[in-house]
Amino acid sequence: MDPSVASTIQFLDTAKKIWNAIEEMYSQSSNVSQIYQIFETMFSTKQGDKPLNEQYALLGILWEELLIYQPITPRC
Repeated sequence: MDPSVASTIQFLDTAKKIWNAIEEMYSQSSNVSQIYQIFETMFSTKQGDKPLNEQYALLGILWEELLIYQPITPRC
């Protein structure tokens, strides 16, 4: 098991709670793992030798993908 996953479930006291937490983490219904991966890519990407417009385009694509998984909902 990946250490980052293990650290989130290490204090759960039953197998059922562990499985429920893992299911919620990787479930397609909550998209938590996809959202995490997008954020990870967004914050770890570096411009390097790429032109600024390529970097901007990449971040724009990631932002649009994030909106698919985590739509902005208005609150009244």
